[in-house]
Amino acid sequence: MGELSLITRALKFCEERKYRFTEPRQRVLSLLADSNQPMGAYQILALLSSSKVKVKPPTVYRAIEFWNKHGFIHRIESMNAYIACCEKKKHQNFCIFICNDCSNVQEMEMSDLPTPMASGITKKHLTVTSTTTEIRGTCGECN
Repeated sequence: MGELSLITRALKFCEERKYRFTEPRQRVLSLLADSNQPMGAYQILALLSSSKVKVKPPTVYRAIEFWNKHGFIHRIESMNAYIACCEKKKHQNFCIFICNDCSNVQEMEMSDLPTPMASGITKKHLTVTSTTTEIRGTCGECN
């Protein structure tokens, strides 16, 4: 069986939990899923408002908050922007690599971190419950 799209997974998630899969929620998630770049709330608002229907900021912020809370999008703190979660809702303990040149973002699991960092956590008997690590550099395409 093929991998379900983010929108299909989101719809199924909402149906199973009796959440409303509203048009604003769908449109915000679709925009982020289709974007190769992180987008801020006002970028999302501008794109949604470019159609015939004028969208108000609270509508966009509520949709962003909903998807972020339920693990379908990530907030990139340093950019005050959002990306669609591409790791099937592995929303805790992840890293985000941000290319300084093209601004492309790649999501990685914490298990992808260098062994010394992971072993340091283990050695100190720390239990990590949630992390968001942002790593900046140059991606393979810009190198």
